[in-house]
Amino acid sequence: AEVEDKRDKLDRVCSEDNVYFSEDDPKLPETHPVRIRHLHQHSWLCRDRIEADSPMVRLFESDALLEFVRALAGTRELYRHNDPIVSLSVNVQAKDDVFAWHFDSTEVSITLLLQRPSSGGKFEFAPSLRSDDDPNYETVSAVLRGQRDKVVVLDAQPGDLVVFPGRYSLHRVTSVDCAEERMSLVLGYASKPNQMLAKEDVLRAFGRVHPLHDVVTGRPTQ
Repeated sequence: AEVEDKRDKLDRVCSEDNVYFSEDDPKLPETHPVRIRHLHQHSWLCRDRIEADSPMVRLFESDALLEFVRALAGTRELYRHNDPIVSLSVNVQAKDDVFAWHFDSTEVSITLLLQRPSSGGKFEFAPSLRSDDDPNYETVSAVLRGQRDKVVVLDAQPGDLVVFPGRYSLHRVTSVDCAEERMSLVLGYASKPNQMLAKEDVLRAFGRVHPLHDVVTGRPTQ
């Protein structure tokens, strides 16, 4: 209901990107994951457009939830993200919208499904496909070309909390095939306190930035 009340605050994204949300590199072969691009088409309701007393914000700022997530991740070095846009958001997929294959910028990714479409909108992921020491380009490329042996399909229900290593697990949400939208709350955590994403990365993924990104980078948006 809260998302419905903020229809005019949604940010629409429609772009073609690779799984790293990085620039193309023509020097690489066309089969390299950096060269393979897929359509991202969906909407965001971001933290800076959600009231402080929202149930979503209260959930995110709950120390009990933070301790629970730390226990699941097996580390004390996990903190709520401080980015005014990325820290908390709702992803909305309408009919024909798709959130293509990608890696997250944060080590641990947490989503809470708010609304499930009757057709499509399935969460698919290839767990721990890469590491800090091994980008595993060959296997990543194989998944992008349609190989399914590494892919797990999770048919989540409203209220399901999904916790997974988003930086290392290739994942996507398939196209929504019906009139009902898919809505998912995305909570952001980082390995260090007071973290913000780079301004360029936020602009690429969300289509806009916050004035605080200028304070951090010292460079206004062009």
